[in-house]
Amino acid sequence: MTRLLACLMTLMLVAQPVTAQSTGGLVGTIVDAATGTALRGAQVRLYGGAIAATTDTAGNYRIRSIPVGLRTMSVTLVGYHPVRRE
Repeated sequence: MTRLLACLMTLMLVAQPVTAQSTGGLVGTIVDAATGTALRGAQVRLYGGAIAATTDTAGNYRIRSIPVGLRTMSVTLVGYHPVRRE
């Protein structure tokens, strides 16, 4: 049975105190929705460019130097349904 991939997308834009900022960052943790267990090896991707990261052993990811603007994010991992958020 395929489980639902929960994205505890602790979406935290990392803002630097710069006038006319042109990039930001994204950090978060990916966990199993049913158990809360951190998921290692999940692929976190932002559409609109070749921007991606893989979660570490604690389910954490960090993506830096993201051009400012609204993005669609997807998370995939074998054995889970993919999740997509805007």
